[in-house]
Amino acid sequence: TANAAAVGVQIDLAIMRRRFWAITQQSNHTDCSDIEGRCPISCEDDALNCFLVDNNGFILISSKVEDTGKFLGEVDGSVMTQLVNMGLFNEVKLYDNQAMCKGHSDHHSGSEPMISPLYI
Repeated sequence: TANAAAVGVQIDLAIMRRRFWAITQQSNHTDCSDIEGRCPISCEDDALNCFLVDNNGFILISSKVEDTGKFLGEVDGSVMTQLVNMGLFNEVKLYDNQAMCKGHSDHHSGSEPMISPLYI
């Protein structure tokens, strides 16, 4: 017999966000002699847009709280395109079949056409 198990954890998003920013912040003692631009780098810097995304491209943590839960391609399409080009994500086409309607067809006979259970 196969054993199955599931484990979960509930973490306050604000606490997780603060902890993540603290962990990813570069030390003030970072050697920046061979780096162009700002140094040390911090996600708390307003000039940067930092994202933590899941394996499907949805934003778990963002510099802008209102972006949390959105798809990265919707928030910053150029970054998502670059990640797809690098092979980190695959583009998946989705079709909403429920939103598709069957076209109405006019019948030129006096009798009603046979209606299938799927006819709308």
